Amino acid sequence: MKIFLIILIAVVVLILLFVFYMGIPSKVSVEEKKMGPYIYAYVRHTGPYAEVGAPMMELSNKLKEAGFNSVDGVGIYYDNPDITPKEELRSDVGSIIRIEDMEKVELNKDKFNFAILEEKDYLTAEFQIKNKLSYMIGPMKVYPLFNKYFKEKNLPNQTKGIEYYDMTNKKIIFMMEK
Repeated sequence: MKIFLIILIAVVVLILLFVFYMGIPSKVSVEEKKMGPYIYAYVRHTGPYAEVGAPMMELSNKLKEAGFNSVDGVGIYYDNPDITPKEELRSDVGSIIRIEDMEKVELNKDKFNFAILEEKDYLTAEFQIKNKLSYMIGPMKVYPLFNKYFKEKNLPNQTKGIEYYDMTNKKIIFMMEK
């Protein structure tokens, strides 16, 4: 019985340590901030948002083969997964183009889709990237805060969520147009 209790306590402590490491109890603040402009290469994806990783990585690899040095990623999620069937969810996912690669955009415009995320005021929040679970935990923490903000300000809820994957600083910057 004593060994079982020690094992149980150890498991609970490990779970709590993991929960804190992942930032689950951390406070996420929402602020209004000017962001952009960003030029990005993207692929269209229709289907569950949890499946965007593969097309994003495939595009990233093709960009590297074409000589781009992109590190940061972007996801633009057009539909609310709470009300849109999974198989109908629409997104554009890809890579932010670095300043030193801008001349390559014109040379590769027939190989890749490029777009501009315009500079404007966004509602933003940040969440640290610890591992792959961060890409699930972050949205679960942030989007309810955005919805609360829109409700408190009597603004219509937005459905398009933008996620900037800042791999240099290991964080996801969530953005919604106001």
